[in-house]
Order: sequence, then C-alpha cells, then structure tokens
Amino acid sequence: MKAIRLIKFFFDAMYYQFFIFNRDKFRLEDPHERTVMLFCGLLFLPAIVLIYPLVKDNFDYDLPFIFFILIYCIMYHFMSRYYIKKKRGIEIMRKKPLLFGSQRFSGIMSWVIYPLWVILLYYMIKYKHWLHFI
Repeated sequence: MKAIRLIKFFFDAMYYQFFIFNRDKFRLEDPHERTVMLFCGLLFLPAIVLIYPLVKDNFDYDLPFIFFILIYCIMYHFMSRYYIKKKRGIEIMRKKPLLFGSQRFSGIMSWVIYPLWVILLYYMIKYKHWLHFI
C-alpha cells in the first residue's frame, strides 16, 4: 500500500514538472493535454517491450503496429480522463508535489527518467526469456 502511494506521488511530481515545462517553455494553450501526451509516450515504450515479446513468444504471432497505436490511444483516453476530466491535474498543480522538497531535484529526476527507462528497456529486451511463462 505504501509503495503504491510512493509511485503515485512520484508520478504526480513528474506530472507537475512536465506541466511546468510545457507551460513555461512552450507557452501552450492546453499544457495539461500535452503533459498527458508526454506521460503516455513515457509509458508507451514499456508497453511495447512487454506486450510484443509476450505475444510473439507465447502465441507465435507478430502483432501489427496498428495494435500498439490502439494501446497508446487507450492509455491516452484513461490518463486524460483521470488528469483532465476529473481535474486531477489541477489538484496536482495546487499541491506542487516535489521530490525531497526540492524543485531542482524534481526537475532533474523528471528528465533523468528517460535514460533510466532506456536502460530498463534494454534489460527487458535482453532478458526477455523470462516471458515464456505460458
């Protein structure tokens, strides 16, 4: 339970940093939507890395890429519903969640997550043999 709250807080802090970046640097009309798109892009890569080998190795079927576009659209739908329609993004902006209470550390971590994600994806691809559980 505590781990789920910690992950949720980390996502909220990243959402806050991405929102600030989209609002201040790009001066977009709807920075919440761009932030959700950035979040979906961040979570989309592991979905590809997990789902494609899982289906390929266990069912011997090559998924067409259109399937992954559908996954992205579903992710975007649920995240926009949570952050935009339920006004959760606005609540996050009011709370201003920061990792360890530091704006600088939160900003660094929100952009360092990309290289860390790439390293994680590399190991997921390299050691994909553990997906043969079916």
